[in-house]
Amino acid sequence: MRFVRFRLALAPLGLVATLAACGNADSAMPEPPPCPAVTPTPQSAFGRRDPLGAFRLAVNQNVARIEKLTSDFRQRYPNGSFYRGSFRTDFARYIDETVCIALAMHELPLPAGLATTRDTVDGALDGFIAHQRAGREAVRSRNVSGYKDWSRGIDAQAEALRGAP
Repeated sequence: MRFVRFRLALAPLGLVATLAACGNADSAMPEPPPCPAVTPTPQSAFGRRDPLGAFRLAVNQNVARIEKLTSDFRQRYPNGSFYRGSFRTDFARYIDETVCIALAMHELPLPAGLATTRDTVDGALDGFIAHQRAGREAVRSRNVSGYKDWSRGIDAQAEALRGAP
């Protein structure tokens, strides 16, 4: 009887040791690094003559970067499901880079007279950033339906950015 009580007393310790050996659910998901410093957009003669055109060009160039990163990620992980190995860290890196691009786009210069355009673009950027962070959280927590929601919505988010200015 004493042996049974001893084993029952040790059972919680075995559970703790088993959980510690399995690791943390987020152990393969790195924390987002700080974004690199934003380099100011150079003001060309075109930008001085047509600030809205220069702004639209900068937005579209950055959206093209986001779309390329998305395409590259999808080529590496084509069927839209979770993978073993480096999937989680690659996804985190992809999300973090696209969020940094979007945050830098908030800093693109636009004359004060175009506040409505700025508000529209900032709203689309905020929606995109929230979508990306929700996708990152879904992968971190291994939420397959959340990841599928992210996957279904990413193209619409990029299109909203492209159409904003």
